[in-house]
Amino acid sequence: MKKSKRSIIFFALISILLGFNIFFTVVAFQLFPTYGGYSRQILFIKPNEDTGQAGYFIMVDELSPQARNYDIDWLLHSRGDLKVADDRKSVSFKVQSYVSNDNITLNATFLEPIDAISSEEGIFCPKNYDEGNNYPDIDTTYIKARYSGANHPLMSTILYPKNDSNTAQQIPEITSLPDGLKKIGDNDFLYYRDERASVQFSSPNIEFDGELFFIRRNNTNTSKIEYCFLQEAKYLKFENNISFQSSEPLTNILITYFNSSQISGYINGQNSQVQIFCPFIPEMIKINGDNTTISYANNLTTLSISDSCSFVISNSDKYYNPEKNQLTEPIPTPSMPTKDKWGINMNLFAGLTHPYILYNNSELEDLRNKIADSNKPWNNWTDTYIGDIDIELARDPEFYEDDQRRHAVYKLALDFTLNNNASVLNKLKEYLLDMGSITHYSADLRRAKSVEAYAIAFDMIYQNLTSNERSTIYNLLYEHAEPLKRMDLYHRNNHRVVDAGALGLAGLVLQDEEMINIATETCLDYFYNQNPADGGSFEGYSYMAFAFFHMSQFTTGLKRLGAFNFYEDDQILASYDYMAETLGPLGMPGSFEDCTFDRDIQEVLLFAAAQVNNTSPKRAARYQYIWEERQNNSQYISTNDYGYLLGANPSFHRILLYNVNETIQSEPFESRKEVWKASSMAYLRSGDTDGLFMPFSCKNYDQNHPHQDENSFELWAYGAYIANNPGYPGWGEKFHTWSQSTEGANALLIGGSDQLQVEANGLSTSISAPYFSIVRGDGTELYNDLGSFAYSPEPFILLFANMTILALCGVLYVLISRDISITSESIEKIKQKFKPSNFKDEVSSSQIPQQPSRKELVKLSYTHPFQVQEVLFEERYFEKNWKFLNRTIHLFLGGLLISFFLISCVDVTNTIIYHSQYHEDKYNLVFDILPYVIMGIYIIGSLLMGLLIYGFSKIYGRTNRLTVNKIAKTQSISIDNEKLSSLSTLSFLWIFPIIIFTGVLMLFTTVQDLKVAIHGLWTELNSINDVYDIMVSVLIGVIYNFGWIMLFGIPFIFLASWIFARGIKQLSERKISSKRIWKSPLIGYLLMFVVLFLLYMMLYIAFKSVFSLISIEAIVN
Repeated sequence: MKKSKRSIIFFALISILLGFNIFFTVVAFQLFPTYGGYSRQILFIKPNEDTGQAGYFIMVDELSPQARNYDIDWLLHSRGDLKVADDRKSVSFKVQSYVSNDNITLNATFLEPIDAISSEEGIFCPKNYDEGNNYPDIDTTYIKARYSGANHPLMSTILYPKNDSNTAQQIPEITSLPDGLKKIGDNDFLYYRDERASVQFSSPNIEFDGELFFIRRNNTNTSKIEYCFLQEAKYLKFENNISFQSSEPLTNILITYFNSSQISGYINGQNSQVQIFCPFIPEMIKINGDNTTISYANNLTTLSISDSCSFVISNSDKYYNPEKNQLTEPIPTPSMPTKDKWGINMNLFAGLTHPYILYNNSELEDLRNKIADSNKPWNNWTDTYIGDIDIELARDPEFYEDDQRRHAVYKLALDFTLNNNASVLNKLKEYLLDMGSITHYSADLRRAKSVEAYAIAFDMIYQNLTSNERSTIYNLLYEHAEPLKRMDLYHRNNHRVVDAGALGLAGLVLQDEEMINIATETCLDYFYNQNPADGGSFEGYSYMAFAFFHMSQFTTGLKRLGAFNFYEDDQILASYDYMAETLGPLGMPGSFEDCTFDRDIQEVLLFAAAQVNNTSPKRAARYQYIWEERQNNSQYISTNDYGYLLGANPSFHRILLYNVNETIQSEPFESRKEVWKASSMAYLRSGDTDGLFMPFSCKNYDQNHPHQDENSFELWAYGAYIANNPGYPGWGEKFHTWSQSTEGANALLIGGSDQLQVEANGLSTSISAPYFSIVRGDGTELYNDLGSFAYSPEPFILLFANMTILALCGVLYVLISRDISITSESIEKIKQKFKPSNFKDEVSSSQIPQQPSRKELVKLSYTHPFQVQEVLFEERYFEKNWKFLNRTIHLFLGGLLISFFLISCVDVTNTIIYHSQYHEDKYNLVFDILPYVIMGIYIIGSLLMGLLIYGFSKIYGRTNRLTVNKIAKTQSISIDNEKLSSLSTLSFLWIFPIIIFTGVLMLFTTVQDLKVAIHGLWTELNSINDVYDIMVSVLIGVIYNFGWIMLFGIPFIFLASWIFARGIKQLSERKISSKRIWKSPLIGYLLMFVVLFLLYMMLYIAFKSVFSLISIEAIVN
């Protein structure tokens, strides 16, 4: 049967819309890929000084099932000279040690085949510096070792650092034995696979049931094990001795034969009977330090374990059990102090006279004597710091930019305090009285640092000011500090702490309760609610140190007043401890995220040492040690070239905040924690300055400026920084400060892709011991886009729903279009049954004017949508009024939608304007053109809203005309197209409740979410990924609103359909039934939703495409 032209047009339209849906679905799956991820396990075989065995690392990378479909690039960055082996089995980097003239080589040997190794140029940025102020090692090299994920789901790599000056140390020979056994050197054996299996080897004789083992054979008796690590294991037999067996597979177990009289280790597992080879009759067995019943037979000791535990088997009452799993320790749950504890008591200021922040008049003479004593470090610090005071006296305040004045203010304030020089006082007054000339700072941090300097200087010279000068400076300082009270304007990271430090210090000087309390609460919020509970940082050491530095004068002032003591707060002390305990050789941190080799780290620890010296002298001694370690780097010749190793120069803060009478006696750490559960970081180490140190990151929380570098590591060896993470200022263009790329980390690229998520799943297992450590990071989802179906199914469901709606439209059209045979006799019966008079009586439920005015016509369209059709379709009246009615309805609906749009825009732009009060210099152009952008959005957006309504009206009307004319043709009925158009518009009017509901819903949900997102972009923006995540969350919220809109609109859609059907029934003189034609407007409405959803998906995909195609480089540049 030949298809009609109208059917062809309709199904062509359906096909086009379906094609767009399929296209967007395919594009969405491409834009939101799922590459999987990998877990990385590091085995640290620590040096054994007794046997002369050097330390090295084994890295086992296990791909997730999805990642195995792609090629993998294994990345390694180094400051050294690269050498690639001809057989592509190994690479090596050679770097000179910082602490000697020794050359240090890092050899990386791949235990699985590598398809290709390429080298690329990288950068090393230990601090944020500009071109022309760089170091000789800025240009570095990195390698990409490519292998097949399908063929090698596990890749093991041996990282062996070697001091080339030590002729006794040789890179061990690595031999691949049959059935997957690897021999490393003479006595180390490694086996691994991705699932548990039973295997047997002949040389040495090993039987094993599990996934992985590392065995170190005894150096003198090769039939014995020195220690072994087993994973997912049930059984191990070594040289005909059953070494271990378990009733259930254990996650992992470490067993060491510490000496002839003791066996110790650690078990990660649950509810199992574990038997361990014991060559002696045990006299004592301890599990987690508690004695347990001895069960011994056939050289096997049986341990009944219910959970992870340490164990010792000894033939005496003496034991040593160093093995531990720090991941089993409970994460602390610090509770931020309440206001009744930290709120300032203004009575503390009673009777105080300035100065009182860092010292008082009774202490001034002792301070001067201490600094004058040439045998004390304060003397040299002060001479160095204010030695150029004559230069400052010769300069006017206008010489400096806004926040740079603070440096002169600090020097002048200190010099006057010590020397009581009138010319210095006058110059300092000049700076303070000129505060009013700076009416705007380009960033809150610049204001804060200036306020901090002005406030402390005001306190220090207060007694030397006239009453008029005091009043003037008081008012100027208050005006300068007051904007900092609006903390919701600023980033909820270290920025707020710096702002709070300045605000609080000003509050102490001005004795302003509100300022002090805002500042105290803000500082506590950062350490309690932003950072990990164990004292780590969600930003990196340098930013936490920056925060500490600029809050130190305020917190010291509070402590001296007897107010809230930050230096006795557990969470604050945990943060100081974390910094001190996790630093690497030479006092250097790992450069994960934006962490630099910042000198503030050691400085703030020195300030804290002075504050905790009386209450926690051992802690103070360790902080002192860390500071001295960094300062002592000046002894190394290498610092002539690598100045980033040096400690900080003397400062105002150090001279006055290190407020002890004698230098604190330093004391090194006895031992350092390796695994930090809440921070999800590991710091594997052996030795100190010239030892081995590997920081490892697998963070499972949101971070500030993340670099997509989870499951990456760095390595220090024998005084050389040999494997580095480019870190801050990042990766890519030299001297660029905001780059992010997994390719800039010692991690993996999967299918060429960077990590697409910020948060890994964290550290999953660990064991730490003096001779061996193991840690495993779970990053199995890092390379899955958060927009993919598994994480954000809503857009995909919307597309699938759209295709379902299109199919429903096709079904409805077929039902309308099916042939119905109606004889002339049937038509006559219908005519007799439904006479015009009867019809009038039936539909006229009330009297309406026969020739209503246009105003009455519009009113009747709302109040009597069925009856108004009878009047409207009267020929003469219709000719005069139908166009007016159509225009009025379109203008009403368009105006309604535009009104809600403009109300929403005003709400949103008010938020933008509020937050744009302070901004950085590089964004000045953005804010200069912001009013024009807002006006453009208002105008263009309004036009688009109007076009949207007009377009939907056309879709609705054309669909109705198509279906009605299709039926009319089959029944030889003629319906006037103008009346059909007017009827469509009349029924389309009843979309207005849906528009009102949509406007209100969007205003109270999406618009508010958008305002929160905009607030977040200003105050909690951590990375470019955050911009994407925040905006996507808003867009996904719109999808849920679509569901509510459709549910709300159902009765009104059916009402409009019935209005249209009754009108067609009238126009066709009952030849087209309402039951048949009501489906036509339903198709129109469904097609409107289809088009709306498609337009939305275009916006959603375009937004993602922008973030996929434009990197942070392009945005910042």
